[in-house]
Amino acid sequence: MKPLTFLLVIILSIQNIISQNIDFEKLMYKEISCYSSKIQIIEDLGKPLKVYNPNYECGFLSTDEQMKDFETLEYQNIKFTGNKEDNFILDVVNFNDESTSITYSKFQLNSETTLDQLNEIFGNNIPNNLKDDSGIVFIPNKNKFKEDGFIFLIKDEKLIKIMYWSPC
Repeated sequence: MKPLTFLLVIILSIQNIISQNIDFEKLMYKEISCYSSKIQIIEDLGKPLKVYNPNYECGFLSTDEQMKDFETLEYQNIKFTGNKEDNFILDVVNFNDESTSITYSKFQLNSETTLDQLNEIFGNNIPNNLKDDSGIVFIPNKNKFKEDGFIFLIKDEKLIKIMYWSPC
């Protein structure tokens, strides 16, 4: 192996250790996986407050782009979006109060989650300049071929919202 190629391999390996992605399988709301069936969600959470077509313009949850119907199951502070064929994904979590929380691996994420805690969980993906401002952080899916992930909204150094994101 040429020295330059070897150095490039080492740099890419270190970058993957430092910059972690989100593993969808570790993200849970109560006992519900980030990806779940409509039946499972309703069994665990009960009847949704509202069910509707989200009408996303593009992305993996877009009826027009995917040529299939999608629906959103809306509960207090949380939404799952999907269909029978693809299952439902945790689409939005609003951390309006301390009672709303999700679990990522062994960590609880809620309205008290700080930037430092997010950095501990996700491997320093959070830019330091957010500490003085509100901001948005995108953490990509571990499954790189899908190119989707979650957007974390930060205000006053605390987590206020998480939203699923997919490319258009």
